[in-house]
Amino acid sequence: MQICIVYSFTHTFMSCLKFSLLVSFWKYMITQHMFTYLFLCAYYNRLSSTLRCSDWGRSGRGKICFESFQSPFQEIKSAASYALGNIAVGNLSKCLPFILDQIDNQQKKQYLLLHSLKEVIVRQSVDKAEFQDSSVEKILKLLFNHCESEEEGVRNVVAECLGKIALIEPVKLIPALTVRTTSPAAFTTATVVIAVKYSIVEQLEKIDEIIYPEIASFLMLIKDQDRHVRRAAVLALSTFAHNKPNLIKGLLPELLPLLHDQTIVKQELIRTVDLGPFKHIVDDALGLRKAAFECADTLLDSCLDQVSPSSLIVPYLKSGPDAGRLQLKVQEPDE
Repeated sequence: MQICIVYSFTHTFMSCLKFSLLVSFWKYMITQHMFTYLFLCAYYNRLSSTLRCSDWGRSGRGKICFESFQSPFQEIKSAASYALGNIAVGNLSKCLPFILDQIDNQQKKQYLLLHSLKEVIVRQSVDKAEFQDSSVEKILKLLFNHCESEEEGVRNVVAECLGKIALIEPVKLIPALTVRTTSPAAFTTATVVIAVKYSIVEQLEKIDEIIYPEIASFLMLIKDQDRHVRRAAVLALSTFAHNKPNLIKGLLPELLPLLHDQTIVKQELIRTVDLGPFKHIVDDALGLRKAAFECADTLLDSCLDQVSPSSLIVPYLKSGPDAGRLQLKVQEPDE
């Protein structure tokens, strides 16, 4: 009797295991095939400048991209977003207005559609192409309208789009970004600062000489009252330090004390969340402190002559239980 029960249990367990493996296998196959198909669609349509936007919006490859936004698999949704953007590159004058309209009207698909727009912008920046003035104005109006989005993911994509456009049209974008550093909306200010972060690349670009006089307007926001804005300024400073340290060395005597202040634990930003049977302590500034230590790490590499490693030791040790989540680089003395 016991042998029969054991056999029955084993047989049932193995059947369930086989079924689970079979489902996982088909899930993998479907995901991979759809992923590959969407990328091939994108490649094919980037070569074609005769694609009719009215066609791909309702049928064919465009329809497949939109339907794929509903997929339960994140890989397929990401591939569809990428494909849609690259398909639009094949006929920018007709397809770009369609994508912009969908971003405003498809709230649930907004994040994916913004990624599609980002692909269009990135391709233009890589090819050193220039948008038509009317297209730039429409894109900027849409992006600036979404700077205040409650979703951090949306704001990050908006910032990346603005940063990439700044590489193409720095004369137009840098003044527009600078003006918004004084916006009363903290999310807008943080977004334009992150946009500057995305516009600073390792290669020499025409944006470098245009942004140089305005750098302080962005980086001095490290002393802003809002922690999101301060974190954005720290991230931008870190990117400058890594890619273009010569642009910020003159500001470091003023910036370093402000950066040091961001590494210190602030009790007013620590709160206790009551979860019923137990309480959970949340430090809202942990992400900011981590960004500050990582920025200091970068500065130790690029501007060691102006950074004192010892000034970081005390705040790092005072981080307590969170010290394990923070990074601090150890500099070996020169021999």
